[in-house]
Amino acid sequence: MAIQTDCTDKEQVDVEEVVKELGGLDFCHNNAGICINAPAEEMTYEQWLKVININQY
Repeated sequence: MAIQTDCTDKEQVDVEEVVKELGGLDFCHNNAGICINAPAEEMTYEQWLKVININQY
């Protein structure tokens, strides 16, 4: 089951939809990330931080 979610918006991150659809939750694996398509030597510090910090939540 896949649910499109903006993981930077905590209001959208809700397992209740999964529980409702499947009748319970025994295991949950969440994987989120972003990619900025730029060579490392051309990436700005702000772009690098955005990629690294996306998974802090």
